[in-house]
Amino acid sequence: MFYVYKWFLKNSNEVFYIGKGKGNRAWKIKSRNHIFLDYYNNNDCDYEILEYFEDEQAAFDREKELIAYYWSIGQAKANIDAGGSGGHHFAMTPQLREYLSKYSPLKSAEHRQFMHEHNPMYNKEISETVAQKNRKPIIIGEKEYPSINEAAKELNKPYETIRGWCKKGYNNDRQPCYYKDEGSKEIPILQNETGILVDGQYFPSIKRAATFLGKKSSSRLAEALRNHKETYCGHRIEYANQQPSQENNQ
Repeated sequence: MFYVYKWFLKNSNEVFYIGKGKGNRAWKIKSRNHIFLDYYNNNDCDYEILEYFEDEQAAFDREKELIAYYWSIGQAKANIDAGGSGGHHFAMTPQLREYLSKYSPLKSAEHRQFMHEHNPMYNKEISETVAQKNRKPIIIGEKEYPSINEAAKELNKPYETIRGWCKKGYNNDRQPCYYKDEGSKEIPILQNETGILVDGQYFPSIKRAATFLGKKSSSRLAEALRNHKETYCGHRIEYANQQPSQENNQ
């Protein structure tokens, strides 16, 4: 099964990349170009699968169509070719010409020397710095993992997904996620979201809080919250923001 996907800025919904892929390509950061990485590393962004296709050529055609559209409105700036070829064969576009002019690694002897000196394969100091970063312990929820790689293996998640969690400070369940030596970050409460705090730990819904407490049903926890109980099964509980109505659905 093939698909077409987009990457976008969460604060403005600006689309900065359109791609075609299958499997885990949509969320893999490896082999992305410099413009894509600049967006990814300096903004709060996310991806979305737009359409699925049984036929690969149909996916390529849709990719090309969407790139052309977003170029026409000044977006898809990380797309440096017109798409529709899988990145193996593409025509020289103004975007690609500008990209090669700016980012070509062979622009100067000085740049080539810089790249050589900072290549982990040739510089032991750089190599050790990279290795140390890859070995940094991380915290997800209340559990510590020796490294992102170890967490990825245990949680069956892509490496880049967990690295993204560490970058923003929380995972998809809005549990704290951070490098141990850097400390936790503040987890923002989304507009109109009624989260639950259990012993100070945030959960986006009563159901997820109940699951964390080992309860198959969330009804009693919901009842305790509606009755303004301060504790439930020995745990301190409270709404993270506004009190919902008595008709709140769990």
